[in-house]
Amino acid sequence: MVACPACGGGVSCVGVIRHRWWVCSRCGTAAREPRRAGAPREVGYFRRADPEAEAAEARQVGACLASHGIAPRGRVLDVGGGPGAALAALAREGGVEEVLLLEYSPHARARAAELGVSACEFDFQSGAVPVVAPGRWDLVMVRYSAAWCHDLSRFAAELAALAAPGAILLLTWVLPGRGAFAVSQLEFEAPDRLFSERIVDECFTAAGWTLRDRFEPAPPMLYPRPSWRWFLGLPVLLRPGPARGFRQRQAGRIFAFPGA
Repeated sequence: MVACPACGGGVSCVGVIRHRWWVCSRCGTAAREPRRAGAPREVGYFRRADPEAEAAEARQVGACLASHGIAPRGRVLDVGGGPGAALAALAREGGVEEVLLLEYSPHARARAAELGVSACEFDFQSGAVPVVAPGRWDLVMVRYSAAWCHDLSRFAAELAALAAPGAILLLTWVLPGRGAFAVSQLEFEAPDRLFSERIVDECFTAAGWTLRDRFEPAPPMLYPRPSWRWFLGLPVLLRPGPARGFRQRQAGRIFAFPGA
């Protein structure tokens, strides 16, 4: 990789066992490439249902919305929302009329159906959100799934195209850093991009979204549990290089669409 896919800046390589991460010196965004070229993307991440983790995730999302004074209403869209537990809980709210999950994993979509949540197949690299989820949406959630989006500016514009007047966007993601790189070597569905806060703010405000609040969310729920293989990456990650810092950090944003 010769340049940052987000801003075109110069990149430096951080290698772990399963992947290489390229970190931009200008904006801080990190892009991943598998060490084995042409490796297919695996979809076993949600192979087994975890009701305990699903319940905790639903509580976590509900608490996050409440802490920012957001009352779910109207039509609610969750892009890359996993097994749909959060949407299943929101669907029981009095003001919510419709919920829809967009998800790549067939295992997650099957679990969502068991929970009574409508789900559509969606892949960031081959589909546009307004095509899969037509109409206007009052609350859009993108919880950690933007890490599989290669064109953040286009994605931000697509969400703006389907936002109802006064719509709210809840966005959370993992920040670039060595802690995130270490965790990624265990994950069969390791993220493709770890965006810097600067790039996220620039892309969404340029698309017409108004930044309402910044926050650091609770860590994402783990599907599946981490294993002893996590430690295999530590010798590599302890070497000097870009993106120092070993704690995996998250970032969160609340955006509003004009009319709020």
